[in-house]
Amino acid sequence: MKIFVILLLITNITFANTDYEVDLNKSTLKWGATKVGGGHHGIIAPESGTITLIKNNITRGSIIVDMKSIACLDINDKELNDKFMSELKSEIFFNVKKYPKASLKIKDFIFSNGETYKAVGDLKIRGVNNSVILALEIKKQKNIIKVKSKFKFDRTKFNIYTESTGMMSFIGNKIVDNNVKVEVDLTFIKLK
Repeated sequence: MKIFVILLLITNITFANTDYEVDLNKSTLKWGATKVGGGHHGIIAPESGTITLIKNNITRGSIIVDMKSIACLDINDKELNDKFMSELKSEIFFNVKKYPKASLKIKDFIFSNGETYKAVGDLKIRGVNNSVILALEIKKQKNIIKVKSKFKFDRTKFNIYTESTGMMSFIGNKIVDNNVKVEVDLTFIKLK
C-alpha cells in the first residue's frame, strides 16, 4: 500500500500542470499592413493569455486580443488617423463592434530546438478560425516565460475582402496586400 501511495504522489508531481498568465504590462502585439505605395503599422492590446507546462515542456498556450484597442502609429494627423481607425474598426475590416475579440490558441508543437519552437495554432478573427504555423522563440526563466514570434495571416481567409489584391475592387494607390504581419512579444508569469 505504501509503495502505491508513493508511486501515486510521484506521478502527480511529475505530470502536474504549471500554469503561467500573461503580464499585460510587459506584453506587446504589433501589426503591419502594406499597400501599393506604402503601408501602415500599429499596436493592439492583449487582454488575457495563458501557457501550460507539463514536465517543464510547454503543452498549450493561448492569447486573447482586444480588437477595440487596435491603433495606428504612423499617421500623425489626428483627423486622418481617426478616419483610418474608424474604417479599420468598421464592418468592412475587423468589425470590432460585432467581433470585439480575436484569439490565438496553440494546438500542437511540431518540434523544438533549444529555445526555438515550431507550432500549429488556431487564429480566430471575425468569428472565423484558420490554422497558422508559427516559429516561436521561448525563453524559460524561474517564474517567467518570454515568447516572441513573427507571422503573417491572409486577411481574405477571415472574410476581410475590402480592397483585396485578389478581388481588385479598387485600382491604384489604395490596393491593400492580403497579408497582415504580426509581431508578438509576450511575458508570462507563473501562477502561485
